[in-house]
Amino acid sequence: GGGDGAGGSYVLGRLNHPVAGKIIALTGMECRAFDQLALGLATHFMPSDRMPELERNLADIARETMGHSVGLVVNMHSDGNSETDDFLSHDIPDGEWPRVDETDMYMDEANIPPFTFGFTAESAVLCLAASLEDIFRRERTVAGIVTGLQAAAEDEEMGPHGREVAREVLSRILARSPLAQEATLRLISEGRGSGETMESCMAREKRVQLRLLQKGDFKAWAARAGEHGCAECEPPANGWTHRHVKDVTKEEVDELFAV
Repeated sequence: GGGDGAGGSYVLGRLNHPVAGKIIALTGMECRAFDQLALGLATHFMPSDRMPELERNLADIARETMGHSVGLVVNMHSDGNSETDDFLSHDIPDGEWPRVDETDMYMDEANIPPFTFGFTAESAVLCLAASLEDIFRRERTVAGIVTGLQAAAEDEEMGPHGREVAREVLSRILARSPLAQEATLRLISEGRGSGETMESCMAREKRVQLRLLQKGDFKAWAARAGEHGCAECEPPANGWTHRHVKDVTKEEVDELFAV
């Protein structure tokens, strides 16, 4: 937690779904090819066995037509992209990949119109975002998100699959340092600001990360990871400094962000 130090708080706040970035940041979910295309993190899906031919064709493009021709060549070799989405929609009957409305990502989340699918999406991240959108839109703290997920995990109206999804996301969030999680959510929120740049977000992430490195949570986690030879974000043997995200104070988070 606490940002990736590479501008993740800038990128994740500007995805094609208004809450997907929060889910990725707080759970550590991996984005596969379909997720990246759907979220706008990637423009094309290119099978590795086509790369040599693509490179040869790109090398043959005349300099004077390069600006126009590169896109055509890449489209020709890819199995799908964020514009045509052939690869993504070949199993979708009577429909095409839904375009996300142009939304001002800097406006308050409460005013962003709900995201809807024209079909059952194959993107795991987007499916999670759609299922849990109300919770991640409404809550401004990790503690609030956790409370919402706990309620959803027991809500009969969510159905068996919905409740299981809520429990899975909840377990991933609770496995991480409460302090780092609150810092991560704030990084995403501040990174969405209209005056923010990649550089300003990276500087903020670095400042927060350096301070988190001095905290007991990181030291205990690093010792456990070294002992077990893995980098999984499992709680230290004696637990995190804060037993629950509700125990993290605003003052502690403010200290991490102080300039």
